[in-house]
Parts: sequence; structure tokens; C-alpha cells
Amino acid sequence: MNLPQIHEPAVHDPATLPASNDGGLSVLGVGNDADAVAMWLRARGARSENTARTYARCSDRLLQWCQEREMILAEMSVADAQAHLDTLRNPDSRWLIPRDEKGKLLAPLYKSQTLKQPMTDKGVAFARTVLGQLFHYLLTAGYVRRNVFFLTEIPPTIEDDLADKVLSQPARKYLWDWLSAQQADEQQKKPLEAARDRWICALLYYTGIRTQEAIAGSMADFVRDSEGWQLRVTGKGSKVRRVTVTEALARELLRFREAMGVRGWPPPTDTMPLIPHTRNTKGPRLPVSDRMLRKIVSALCKAAARDCDDLHIAAELERTSPHWFRHTSATHRQEAGARLETTQQELGHVNPKTTLRYAKIAARARREDAERFASAAATYRQEKEE
Repeated sequence: MNLPQIHEPAVHDPATLPASNDGGLSVLGVGNDADAVAMWLRARGARSENTARTYARCSDRLLQWCQEREMILAEMSVADAQAHLDTLRNPDSRWLIPRDEKGKLLAPLYKSQTLKQPMTDKGVAFARTVLGQLFHYLLTAGYVRRNVFFLTEIPPTIEDDLADKVLSQPARKYLWDWLSAQQADEQQKKPLEAARDRWICALLYYTGIRTQEAIAGSMADFVRDSEGWQLRVTGKGSKVRRVTVTEALARELLRFREAMGVRGWPPPTDTMPLIPHTRNTKGPRLPVSDRMLRKIVSALCKAAARDCDDLHIAAELERTSPHWFRHTSATHRQEAGARLETTQQELGHVNPKTTLRYAKIAARARREDAERFASAAATYRQEKEE
């Protein structure tokens, strides 16, 4: 059997040359790396805006790195893939966004300057995973002949403790009392913003929805069935689920809507975003952006921390981000005795193992069992002494 001869191109033009050196364009039907990566992004990066942005950043850096070396993806060796990851860990000035004398970020001078700082081992490990997924896609399509990133060294990383991203019950209660006091303050200069802040924390905590799900939702997503009110949520992979609207959330919804100048439950035609801008009250309401939501939550939690006399609670609030409320909601549900399957359904977890993580860090049952253990040990010691 005569195998087809493989011809190596003499001159490389990354902009136009097919990445695959097997004489064809693979099933993708494209002739350059940028188009091949674009197809991967459309196929795998459409689950959410965050996923699309993250995948695009990782792949754009790789394409830029290859272009500087006049290299195409199909020619990359394991050593090349490792060198790219090492560049992310120890970048030179061509990759780092410049800063002024005070450390403020300046406008990039080169297209490759996309890193604010060198990546940590955790960041490099994540980039390795994303680029490994890219090459798996290209390998399946016949565009490259090997997944070189799969063969690189796995960076040593310390897994985050999920419990460090959960508000304790005392911290949650303090934050809620603080928000209530802010809204009730008659001298509040921005009452609408105070009402919005309280609504954001209530929505994220009582539902446990992701920040992107909250941003994309509208008041018309509150629907009623024979069991009561629910919130229709479009999650990852455009999968739609319904989250139970508790009495506590219902009260906060009606309170917030009244502050916004409307009364009662949202009608099916209500286009107001779940989290609207509080400015431009005369025009159509627009949703806050992901960046703005993070800024709002960070600012209000830091303000609450400054007013807190308990240093431990203040330290929790200082680090709180919008996604903390999802972790907190799931953990507190488990501490309250909720079943794993209902928590999985409410949060939209595909894998039940994801939900199980929250059961493992739920502190109340562990505290009770630890106290039983300590009490039994003390009783045994006392009996021996007698």
C-alpha cells in the first residue's frame, strides 16, 4: 500500500496557508488558522458571553504568538505549546499592558499586549485547558495532527476552597440589616440606588442564579403556574429552567417595583430588566452590564464592611463578588436541609457532583456533629475520672 507523500511547505504565510499539511483543508473547509479558530469559537464559545470572551482571549494570544514566530498551528510541537504557556507565566514587555509611574494601565502599544500581569499557575492551567479543547476540536476536524497542549506539563495549582467564597450566616444577616437601614434612611441621597442594591442582593441570594442569567432576564420572566410564581431563567447552553419564587423574594420584588414607580406583579409584557439602570428614568429601562453589576456589588459590600465592627464579617464582605451569592444560596439551602436534587434543579447544575460540593461545605451539620463528638469525649473523660 502506497501512503500519500506529505509535502512540507517551503514558505509559511500564517494569514493564508492552510494549517493542515496533509494536502487538504480538513472538514472545516477553511484555509487559515484565524478562520479555523473562529469556527471553534462559534461552535464551543456560544454558551455564554463570559465563555466566548475567555476563549477568544486565550486563542487570540496563541494566534499572535504563532504569528510572531511565523508558525502555523499544525506545525506546533509540544515544546512550542510549552513555550507559549511559559510566555503567559513570564511575559516580557511585548505581552504586558504598559503602566504609568503610578501603576495605572495605559493604552497598549502592540496588539499582543493583553496581559495586565503575569499569569498565575492557576491561570496558566486554565489557558492550557482551553487551548487543549481548541486543539481537540481541530484534531477531530482533521485540521491538525496532534493535540500538543494535551502533552504539556500540568501546572501545579492549589484548588480553591469553595467555603472561602460563601458568606457565613452572620455575614449575610449583617449585610441584609445594613441594606435595610440604607433604604430606610430618610436622608438617603440616592433612594432608588439603595432600593436597587437591596433587590440585587435579594434576587441573587434567594434564587442562586448566575450573574449572566440575572443580567439577561426581564420582569416578564416571572411566570405563574398552579403551584405559584416562578422565575424563568435561560442558563448555560441556552437551557431554560424555572426557579421557585419564595415568599421572601416575592416581597422584595414588589418592594423594588414600587420603588421603580410600578405596582404589583409584572405582566407578561413587562420589558423592564431584572436589574435595570436607575438613571434615565424617562426613557426605556436598560439592563446593567456584567462589569457594572460587579462594580455595584463590590461597592455596596465594601461600604457595609467599613461600617462593620466585626473584623471577620468585614473581611468576608470585602472579598464578596456577585457570584458569591450563588455559592451562598446553594450552601445555605443545604444547611437548611434542602434535598440535593431540588438544589440541583434550582441552580441548573448538569452534574449532581457540582451540587454535592455545597453539601460538603455546609457548616451547620458539621458543627453539630463536631459538638456531639466533643460532648461524648468530655462525658467519657468525666466518667473515667469518677
